[in-house]
Amino acid sequence: MITSPQQRPASSSSFLLLSSSSSSSRHQQQQRRGLADLGKGFDLLASGDEETGRDRTFLLGYDGGGFEVRDINYRGSILALPSACFLWKPRKVEEITPESLAPLLVVKPPIEILVVGTWEEFVDRPLAPATLAFLAANGVAVEHMDTTSACSTFNILNQEDRRVAAALLAVDAAAEEMEE
Repeated sequence: MITSPQQRPASSSSFLLLSSSSSSSRHQQQQRRGLADLGKGFDLLASGDEETGRDRTFLLGYDGGGFEVRDINYRGSILALPSACFLWKPRKVEEITPESLAPLLVVKPPIEILVVGTWEEFVDRPLAPATLAFLAANGVAVEHMDTTSACSTFNILNQEDRRVAAALLAVDAAAEEMEE
């Protein structure tokens, strides 16, 4: 069964907004277009641009259980790419492995920077040496920081047309790890 992220509820007072403005005109164009592109085919993982009408990924905010990306509320950890965003299985820093990051290798043009966002208490936990070696071998630099900084950094770099991805762990998942 394929599940999709849920639309953000109207009252989400505990949601941390990262920016009060977004690329609303392009977003509105995308909403008006609706299903017009259905069946035409396009590269979902290619960078968004004006010619294709695809918006770039923009991280609007997050709360304990997930992230808001272009007005869609993803419940859980996410892997954000320049023009796409996916729910992502890892819930702990230790679960970020070469296998979990393999989708980065199919993005064209190739990702050069991976921003890893975790709860503040886990920023000092480095990724596994095998994961760092995998990323380095594929030309991907890694920046590990707290979730708020990671979201902001991703947005800035993505708007500058840099080849960036963000691997963001949901805060609730990190809290569960602390309790164990």
